[in-house]
Amino acid sequence: MTSRLVKIEDVAKICQLSAATIEYYLDLGLIRVGARQGRTRLLEKEEALKRINTIKNFLDQGLSLKVIKQKMNGHFNGVSFPGKFKKFLSNRFFVLFLGWAGFYVLGFFAGRRI
Repeated sequence: MTSRLVKIEDVAKICQLSAATIEYYLDLGLIRVGARQGRTRLLEKEEALKRINTIKNFLDQGLSLKVIKQKMNGHFNGVSFPGKFKKFLSNRFFVLFLGWAGFYVLGFFAGRRI
């Protein structure tokens, strides 16, 4: 399967963003360069469009670009996890469970005499 390589300007037109925004995302590492042709950076069209849509969705949720980069690269609080575990950690139920379990453990130890 060969991927179609396109210029930054072409992706910017499709996504209705400025080329400078796309280049900023490239510089931050949110989008990957597919290839170079002289000084021109080319993007893999499908991958770039998917990642930009993901970035837009996260921005609509009010996340910062720093947090978006961590989420897209699979890092949670500076720790990297494999795919299935990463999906499990992003589950809201798991976060609620950890919060409840943390309070339970703290309450248990607070009531004990040492």
